[in-house]
Amino acid sequence: NTEGIAQYRREKGKVAICRLVRRSEGDLICLVTVSGAAIVQCALTLDHGAIELFLDVANTGMLPEPGTSLASAIETATSAFMEKERKYKVLVLFTDGEDLEGQVEAAVRKAREAGVLIYTIGIGTPQGKPIPIRDAKGDVVEYRKDPDGKVVVSSLGERALAEIASQTGGRYFRATTSEN
Repeated sequence: NTEGIAQYRREKGKVAICRLVRRSEGDLICLVTVSGAAIVQCALTLDHGAIELFLDVANTGMLPEPGTSLASAIETATSAFMEKERKYKVLVLFTDGEDLEGQVEAAVRKAREAGVLIYTIGIGTPQGKPIPIRDAKGDVVEYRKDPDGKVVVSSLGERALAEIASQTGGRYFRATTSEN
């Protein structure tokens, strides 16, 4: 069931982010969600409970545009950091790695110049899955289609994620399906 897989991926991502937040005691954390545009859900804060609260209520229905813009995510997260601080800036991207909007190279260059290390966590499979569209209740009503009417399949772009990470001194990790 494709819908079950998509829901499972979202929940696994949320669990992984919560674990990371809980291990980041004393660190300022910001939560940015991305669809066609990146939105700061919670600004830099030491209140990790607030981050988890915003993460808990975040869902794809809250995002205004379809599509994926890694450039927008990187630019928005980079601008959320304190500009004068040159150390301890880390961006962790949980994504399938697809960038449907382009301009990632420029965003990565700006992040690197601002002193941001980017760690990428690949979620999904290289084979890909269709992208569900939900109604207000959260039920799948159809699957996202391209301008030609073909169902859009989201697949894991590991090479791009590894390249983004390496350009800033970070690392790429592939999310696993294990419960650990």
